[in-house]
Amino acid sequence: MSDLISTPEGADQEPLLDTLLREAVPEIKLALGDLIDRENQRAIPDRYVKILPESTLVVTLRPDAATAVQPIAAELERELTDSCMRHGSLYDRAYRVRLRAAATPGAPLFRVATRRGDEPEPEPFRAPAPEPTPRPAIEAAPVAAPPIPTGPSTDAVASAPTANETVIAARPPEPVREPVPEFELVPVPEPEPARPSRPAMPAVDPDATRLDGFAPQGSRFDAHRFALVVESEEGEERERFPIPGAMSTVGRQTDNPELAADVAITNAPHVSRRQLALVWAPRGEKVGFTVYNVGLNPLHVNDHEVAGANRSRGELKLDELMDGHTAWVGPGTPMRIGEHGPVLRIDDLRAGDSPSAAAADEPAAEPEPEVEIDPDATRFG
Repeated sequence: MSDLISTPEGADQEPLLDTLLREAVPEIKLALGDLIDRENQRAIPDRYVKILPESTLVVTLRPDAATAVQPIAAELERELTDSCMRHGSLYDRAYRVRLRAAATPGAPLFRVATRRGDEPEPEPFRAPAPEPTPRPAIEAAPVAAPPIPTGPSTDAVASAPTANETVIAARPPEPVREPVPEFELVPVPEPEPARPSRPAMPAVDPDATRLDGFAPQGSRFDAHRFALVVESEEGEERERFPIPGAMSTVGRQTDNPELAADVAITNAPHVSRRQLALVWAPRGEKVGFTVYNVGLNPLHVNDHEVAGANRSRGELKLDELMDGHTAWVGPGTPMRIGEHGPVLRIDDLRAGDSPSAAAADEPAAEPEPEVEIDPDATRFG
């Protein structure tokens, strides 16, 4: 992973933040999960588990990676903390995650560790300040060498009266000095204070991993269009829930907030706390959802039985489920959980698309008038 994200960004490369979200964040989650599993390998008595304090897991990022995730550092800490909370619920432990920036550029891309009890609380995450750019040295202008003194000319030596007379060379002419130009002092206006520029928002890569855990495909999902209807085996409507998002979970009611589903069905003892996952997946002009059976009981869709993956605990990873645990359904398709229900169906609330809305808007058919038969008429055949 460090070799993959070690090259600097270029004109033809994607931003480092998108690469981190798509490739590094899943690796960090796996490393945190392995760290939690190693910590809980030794059995701890139940009476001590409840009094254990909340543990802090520290993720140390390389300086360039820390600078890239600075705009979304708080959201990334919350996402990693939620993931560790769900994983730690398997051991009845609570974890939270804090981010740090490495001190040296040669550090690995990320490193996970547990904060010991004697260590101070990690400081709030701050990306390392960029090193100042060294200013180029000002080259000094070459200094002209002093003129080399010359001896007397040949004519001066020849005109000397005696050989022992000292001949003094003529003084070299003075260099011509250019007049110093006079400058007029002009007051320089004070520079205006620079306005703080807003940090550039990171570009969104459609293929990058989202912090919410899933990116819907196909056309845009309308949160006010579909509803999940709960019916009894006799076809009587019991409950109706709006489908809140493009990826929603369905299960029975529970007091554990970490295992609660988006749609909680009441009076359903045969339904797992997290039984189904509905993912918006239209097929061309047909609207519909891909249903993942992550609970224990099988799901009956028409004449097809979808086996349960029994993954109602821990982090929900839909990409690991095989085709034997999924089915595609459209509005109005009945889905029965287990042998004794309840029966679910997705209702399209858009005018004219919902079976119930169409039945309510359609006027009642008038009875055909009865035709009187003459008993004395001639019959053929």
